[in-house]
Amino acid sequence: MRLLNQKRAMQVYWVLVAAAVVVIMVLSASRPANAADAGSGTMGLSDAGDYDAREIPSSARTRQYEDKVLFRLLDDGFEAVRVTGSFNDWQPVALEYDPRSNAWSVTVTVEPGRHSYQFRVRDAVEQWEAIDPSNPHARLDPDHGWVSLVDVPEPDGTAGDPVAEQPDDPTKDDDIVFDSIDVEVDFGLSGDEEDDEETWRTHQRRFLEREMNLPFDKMGENVSYQRVDGLSLAIDPSAISRDPYGPAVRGLFSYGFRSEEWTLGGVLVQPLLENRRLMVKVTGHSGTDFQDNTGIGGIENSLAGVFFREDYRDYYHREGITASIVGYPLTTIRLEAGYESSDYRSLETQETWSFADGDFAANPIVDEGTLRAYFANARIGTRNNHILASYETGLNRDGDDFDYSLLNTTYRGRLQMGPSRYADFRVMYATGMSGELPSQRRFPVGGLGTVRGYYYQSLLTPDTERVVPSLARGGQRMLVANFEYAFSFDTDIMWNTQAWDSDWDGFSDSGGFEVDSALFLFFDSGMAWESRSADFGLDDLKSSAGIGFQLDEGGPRFNIVKTLDNGGHDTLFQIRLERMF
Repeated sequence: MRLLNQKRAMQVYWVLVAAAVVVIMVLSASRPANAADAGSGTMGLSDAGDYDAREIPSSARTRQYEDKVLFRLLDDGFEAVRVTGSFNDWQPVALEYDPRSNAWSVTVTVEPGRHSYQFRVRDAVEQWEAIDPSNPHARLDPDHGWVSLVDVPEPDGTAGDPVAEQPDDPTKDDDIVFDSIDVEVDFGLSGDEEDDEETWRTHQRRFLEREMNLPFDKMGENVSYQRVDGLSLAIDPSAISRDPYGPAVRGLFSYGFRSEEWTLGGVLVQPLLENRRLMVKVTGHSGTDFQDNTGIGGIENSLAGVFFREDYRDYYHREGITASIVGYPLTTIRLEAGYESSDYRSLETQETWSFADGDFAANPIVDEGTLRAYFANARIGTRNNHILASYETGLNRDGDDFDYSLLNTTYRGRLQMGPSRYADFRVMYATGMSGELPSQRRFPVGGLGTVRGYYYQSLLTPDTERVVPSLARGGQRMLVANFEYAFSFDTDIMWNTQAWDSDWDGFSDSGGFEVDSALFLFFDSGMAWESRSADFGLDDLKSSAGIGFQLDEGGPRFNIVKTLDNGGHDTLFQIRLERMF
């Protein structure tokens, strides 16, 4: 999101870069390797049973449900997570990663009584032990070091001091029974993802949950704002069977007040195996849609339109159906193969209102017609370390308007350089392999989500052999590389209050809280080529660099970006609500 473009802000930029480097050096040198607060409950454990400086995020919480415990740990680029405890004689049990919640989880049956447990976490460099960051109850065990505690009540409900919260009765009002099919119905309006029972259900149906995505998820929240439909309101009711072979369905009903048009959609997911790792997925859509090429979040894009009259998505009308088979041979591997048949047509910019002066940029035209295509894609790895590849080929037969094939690949990795420092990198390469790619399948480069500091979709090397310049935005080949170095640290925000201290019969200062802040140094480079057969080298790439600051994990991030080549903003100030990659 652009805040200000100041061509003469070079001095401010370099002063801030220098200040960030100094802060990183000072904090790195002053923070000892094993300095931590033993009472924080968010630190890892060394072999000697002492706390070290490794911090584990704490937004994922362990839950207890009758005689079962759902152990959960928020992911931070881990390779594997196991839980071990007195409930099974300290035998490790593997947790599975769920990208939807970005957490590792496993459900274990536990006998009544008080039990001790630890997480054993492994990344690409080392393995360590950690207490549960969501559990404030911990003690020093003589044999296992620091451990977390959980109390499982007797069947009559008695327990010493329950540690984990228990959910409400699972027979909720939204559990509707039709004949012999037990179905959970959700209208998607509450947004309460922290509900205990909902967390329990999500763990049991995690593979189904991953597949119940619709264009609504790409559009944003129940309320969105963009240049074609204007203000849009949407609901997305869903129903998921509790039976292992039962289906899951989800609908979409969205209305645009500027276009006065409805966008309708639906998805059906039918498991083929009891463990729900193999399923058939059918999706239908009629209305406004777009190809998600930049990773701009829905809320972020809506705010950009409201306050700055900028829309980072190109829209078209699509009416069609997609059917595929999806498999999860491992939790970290997703495979899909399917078929799409859709009709496309262009949409015009209709929204005129914004707090900013000027007009919205024209929504680009697309190649209209009927598209029938086979596709296959694979994703291997975890959230921070994975490979993604997709292949698509359009058919050219009677009634078809497109004949093409394309390959799109992404490699995303994280290099952990210490407990508070890491380097993230991403490389994306995509190319048309045959035929002429339609506009809605081309690869845009430039702007948020690709190469920061350059105008949206501005990086394109034209095809010099074309007699008539192409009107399509985006190229038939693209290469983008992103790198970020992040240094996280605790920010103590204190306020002065007076509290009575009974230990020494006096007043003492108290108050304050600690948040995880981070500084970023980043570098982007990339280019798109109009011709898929054009020769290209590193000299073709356009680059930018900058510095970012984030006060709290998951909060807004402030960037200062400087382009390193001609053709973009000189110095750009940004606010981002989404991760770059």
